[in-house]
Amino acid sequence: GVYILHETLGVRTVDSWNSENNNGVVGVLVVEDEHKIVVATEDSPKKLIWSKKLKLINQPVDELEDAESDFNGEYYCQKLNSLDFPAAYYCKTYNKGNRSWYLPSSGELWLIYNHLEEIQNALETVGGQKFVTTFDCDVPVYWSSTEHSAVTAWPLTLSSGHFSIGYLGWVGKVSYSRKVRPVSKFYL
Repeated sequence: GVYILHETLGVRTVDSWNSENNNGVVGVLVVEDEHKIVVATEDSPKKLIWSKKLKLINQPVDELEDAESDFNGEYYCQKLNSLDFPAAYYCKTYNKGNRSWYLPSSGELWLIYNHLEEIQNALETVGGQKFVTTFDCDVPVYWSSTEHSAVTAWPLTLSSGHFSIGYLGWVGKVSYSRKVRPVSKFYL
């Protein structure tokens, strides 16, 4: 399910949300099986490159099935905590709700995609920035922290433009700027 996480009110359903409380919203909580992540209410102010250097930092993920089930974003970002990795560094330094934020893994992005309509509704309800899903607004491609090789990482396309909607593929870490949306683990 999809819920709203508030600084003082805790977890609330979207249907019962009172917009008078929007100032304290930390993010949108997505729960599926054992996976629980908080999605930030906004993208980075500008698109960012993944890395300034062509170098493999973490274990590469080669196959699409493995990318769709990779939930290691928090772990990956421990090694990406420097200005050499602009997308991950932005997430690491994102400061909202006194949480530890990071660049989502490809599996965490896939989880967001699988609940996108509900998340978009929750973001609209709390006055957050919806995910970009059309090319006419911007390039609707979001970085993950999952690497494919020393040169490429796995982003997710949320449009039906050049690729099919929900396209999870890999592109150059240094040569392409993409959108960035921080996430945080949710622990009970």
